[in-house]
Amino acid sequence: MRNEALEKILSESRNEKDEIKAKVAELEKTLHNYRNRNSVMEL
Repeated sequence: MRNEALEKILSESRNEKDEIKAKVAELEKTLHNYRNRNSVMEL
């Protein structure tokens, strides 16, 4: 029983880690686009 509970927790934390990685990638893309837009405005 205890092993199953640990595996469930491990699986959930892996899913959270993947979600966080996806959010970070999305934010980096948004930031990159924002910086590009700003540099175009400065010209």
